[in-house]
Amino acid sequence: MELKKGTLSGIRRLNRSTILQLIRENDPISRAVLAEKLSLSRSVVSIIVDELLADGIIREAGIGESTTQGGRRPVYLGFVPESRFALGIDVGGTKTIMSLVNLAGDIVRKKKIRTLHRGSASIEYIASEAAEFIRNTNIPAEKILGTGIGVPGFVNPDTGLLSNAPGLEIDELDIKSLVAGTLPGPIFVDNDVNMAVIGEVWCGTAKHATNAVMITIGTGIGAGIVVSKQLYRGRRGYAGEIGYFQTYDNPSRPEVGFLEYGPLDAVASGGGIVNMARELLEDYPLSILHESSCITSEQVFAAAESGDVLALRVIDSVSGHLAAALNNVIVLLDPDVVVIGGGVAGAKDLLLDRIRRIVSRMSPIDCSIDLASLGEDAGAVGAAGTVFIQSEYLKLS
Repeated sequence: MELKKGTLSGIRRLNRSTILQLIRENDPISRAVLAEKLSLSRSVVSIIVDELLADGIIREAGIGESTTQGGRRPVYLGFVPESRFALGIDVGGTKTIMSLVNLAGDIVRKKKIRTLHRGSASIEYIASEAAEFIRNTNIPAEKILGTGIGVPGFVNPDTGLLSNAPGLEIDELDIKSLVAGTLPGPIFVDNDVNMAVIGEVWCGTAKHATNAVMITIGTGIGAGIVVSKQLYRGRRGYAGEIGYFQTYDNPSRPEVGFLEYGPLDAVASGGGIVNMARELLEDYPLSILHESSCITSEQVFAAAESGDVLALRVIDSVSGHLAAALNNVIVLLDPDVVVIGGGVAGAKDLLLDRIRRIVSRMSPIDCSIDLASLGEDAGAVGAAGTVFIQSEYLKLS
């Protein structure tokens, strides 16, 4: 790990998170060891350490033993994760999760609500619920560094402009301006899967990965991409929209508009699973899915677990499409790990084992394929992590 050298103000601005990360990872640690690890003078390190102590982000955690040469006994430094918090909000097509997260990535408060509305009304409703949630935590306002919001759709992270979000029926909406004054600022908005992959790289399945891809399978399908511990967004922030992967041998459907779900979404998302089961239901009169008046993807997976032939056919089809998509991602990016999350990932081994087997036959590149360890919390934790990154309290690398 290396600090950038320059003016005193530049060191404070650019390298505060690096020192904080070392203290977090090596708690307890002395100033001398910090200086040694960073190849800097103790006086330079002490300037930043004293600032962190004054802010209450770290604490003095005891006194060590003198070296064999004698001299002053080292004062150890410890990390104080409860010194600062961030609000992370993960907006989904059917549910929204809001979490207050500390500097260690621990969720200290959480609330889950239904995404009741569509259009701008959905965001206004979520913002009002989140504001009440924050008030009820009784955390001092000065300890909350800001709000991160993950939304399903195309997002300009610089402006907070959301566009092309079919799950919320939003064509274009300036989320940052809409919620300003209602939620703790500054406010950072990004695609929900980008937020989720940050969560998994920060403190989840991909924690030790340098290059990682997270694929979420729910109302739609998307990917978050981390290259060299940095989030990759592409030219306009649209990287990872793999729901638009072409999955047919001979694509013949009309041109796909951005307010429509893509080809992979249509055959492998939660909605795609339900639609396929409904279409095939008449061909399988003995299927237990006939007992349901409104089939859900969860019911399809449960039926497959019990050996239902229709459900197993659906799962096999979905697994094939998803495996093809993962193969394309792996041979293009050669990541350390592909993490699978989202509601459909709740099927766990039933889906994952099939995908792994198919990918192993398709791909010449070996790559770990694992489930997201943060589960439904990945998006909200990553959204809070984004606040910490932008505020220079956290580095992924």
